[in-house]
Amino acid sequence: MVIGEFALSLVLLAAAGLLGKSLVLLHQVDPGFRTDHLLTVEVYRSMSDGSASANWRDWTGFYQQLLARIQSLPGVDSAGATLALPIQGRVWNVSFEIDGRPPGSLSEQPQADARIVSNNYFDVMKIPLRSGRYFSEYDTKDSPHVAIISEALARLYWPDGYAPGRFIEMGAFGAGRCEVVGVVADIRQTGLSNEPSPGIYIPFTQESMPWQTLVVRTKNDPLSLVAPIRHEVAALDPQQPVARIATLDELMESSTAQPRFRTYLLGGFAGIALVLSAIGIYGVMAYAVSRRTREIGIRMALGARPRDMLRLIFGQSMTLTLLGVAFGLAGAYAVMRVMNSLLFGVSSTDPLTFGGVTLLLCSVALLASYLPARRASRVDPLVALHFE
Repeated sequence: MVIGEFALSLVLLAAAGLLGKSLVLLHQVDPGFRTDHLLTVEVYRSMSDGSASANWRDWTGFYQQLLARIQSLPGVDSAGATLALPIQGRVWNVSFEIDGRPPGSLSEQPQADARIVSNNYFDVMKIPLRSGRYFSEYDTKDSPHVAIISEALARLYWPDGYAPGRFIEMGAFGAGRCEVVGVVADIRQTGLSNEPSPGIYIPFTQESMPWQTLVVRTKNDPLSLVAPIRHEVAALDPQQPVARIATLDELMESSTAQPRFRTYLLGGFAGIALVLSAIGIYGVMAYAVSRRTREIGIRMALGARPRDMLRLIFGQSMTLTLLGVAFGLAGAYAVMRVMNSLLFGVSSTDPLTFGGVTLLLCSVALLASYLPARRASRVDPLVALHFE
């Protein structure tokens, strides 16, 4: 039973250790933008059946006015908008063509995530510019269409990484032919555990959309601006609801909720198993000492020293422990391979984790065996020889 407890403890501890290490590495990932002092507000406009100009006025015009109002609020550093907020898993994968390259079949065309954003979105999110320029107030619906691409996309299709001045053709969102005017740093759009994907940014002043997520960078506590922002939305349109308000830090924390829950759950089970293993080894050793009191007395009478008794009891304890560790390691190596999809930045056979949990189990076994071993080393030979 004790061997089984130690084997199960090692499997659970190894799983908890790997998930814990993954969680730590996940929290250390650079998302490519700053999350502090950032408030997000989801706004959905009604779908209009009017003309293109009516849609533009109801959608883009509304957001432009709203951002201008929010920008003027006390405590606001900058305000922008995006169709797909990072880390939330929302992506619009689109195909596009590159000028000067023959178009292939649909499956062979280059693909990227389309991200419709406001002109100052990059400044609000603190996404660095690598080359070219950001969007400006001159990028309007009547001016030539422009786009900004991510570093991953630039490296993928332009070997020198310099894309400004090149042209791409994209049918999605009615973008059409766009000049690449800038390259920005990669961000983790779909999640912290996913590598940055190629992205194309389009200004929302050229491609209108009925819904946007506002991003507001504040000078103080972001939540202190919830009421003023609600007031500005109502001032523009009393019938306009606000879908969700949250800080980006909260959304980042929420994005790691599942791996955190798995880590805490397995960690709890591993802790319980470890305590049961310690109790088991202590009980077995205590019982063994009580059953061998006469034998221990004879050994002491024949010249055995206290440290010999300590070595005897510890040796028996470690035999059980090492057998449990051996079975546990075999089971852990088999089980951990199934957990590969749950891990981030760490191998399912990480030697440091396996070595750490093995050392922990052996230390617990030694501590649990200490009291029985200490009792055995202090047995009085005269008392032991009269023991029944």
